[in-house]
Amino acid sequence: MEPRICAQYTSAAYDEDPESLWKKLEAGYRKALGLELYYFRRSLFDCTYDTYRTAAEYVHEIERIIEFLRKAEEEIKPSEKTFYLLNGLPASWRK
Repeated sequence: MEPRICAQYTSAAYDEDPESLWKKLEAGYRKALGLELYYFRRSLFDCTYDTYRTAAEYVHEIERIIEFLRKAEEEIKPSEKTFYLLNGLPASWRK
């Protein structure tokens, strides 16, 4: 952590109750993710098979983005995942 950020989390109270520090950090992390929900949704839509060398890498990237959304408490249903996977396939595969 950068020193200026670290200074925000320096407190004797955290020495006595380190769990409260973790809870504060987690809340900040969730808030930051929450602010980026649009970005992650857009990343899912923009993710294309052509960008990756293998189908496994493509699927892994979709799952990685979905995991970010899950951590921000944004649920992606299986049908949505299927939509994003199919959306990113080349047009030539849609015949």
